[in-house]
Amino acid sequence: MRNYWLLPLLIGSCLPTMLNAQAMPWTGHWVNVDASDFPFFAVAFTSDGHVHRLMPAPQFQATYRLDGENLVMRAGDGSVDTSMVARGDTIVARRGPFVRVPGTSSGPYFRGTWVPVTPGPMETFMTLRSDSQVVLEVGFPVEASVHADTLRLTSSRLPAASFTVRQSGDTLYTKDSAGKERRFVRRPWGCLGIATFDAPAKECH
Repeated sequence: MRNYWLLPLLIGSCLPTMLNAQAMPWTGHWVNVDASDFPFFAVAFTSDGHVHRLMPAPQFQATYRLDGENLVMRAGDGSVDTSMVARGDTIVARRGPFVRVPGTSSGPYFRGTWVPVTPGPMETFMTLRSDSQVVLEVGFPVEASVHADTLRLTSSRLPAASFTVRQSGDTLYTKDSAGKERRFVRRPWGCLGIATFDAPAKECH
């Protein structure tokens, strides 16, 4: 898959849409152990009651370095973006600021996971890893409701889906209405469970 189409998502996407802000019992970032099950690759339950159904973009292959307060991003196609400035829990960019996802700080202040404030058709999570890799996880906004162990996700862009969910430690087991079972493992943001991709980042171990 080409990576050039993902570049605009890095510099101008959306703040996650407000969902049903009820408390979710499975807070965390969970990655499907079956990497070929791409439409259901990752799901995140944030502490503010939001749910995100995400697809990673490891093929984006962007890296970053810090030059003073400036974050210099180099995309896989060789293009360079020098417009980003890290200031506390905000990254100021040409097309609008990014804010840090609560609880995702990793080491120095600029590491962690960020979302753009400017609304857009997709939501994007940008993780700055310790190995200088920029990791994108993208998806269409979903609305979520939970009744006992049943999670229902609806979206204007995706078919509605219902799952029964069971958590055992850092493993999440789901079964959809068609009987398809999936197993998700809790991983830090930006860690995709792909050995060669995750190996250089200490937070993925």
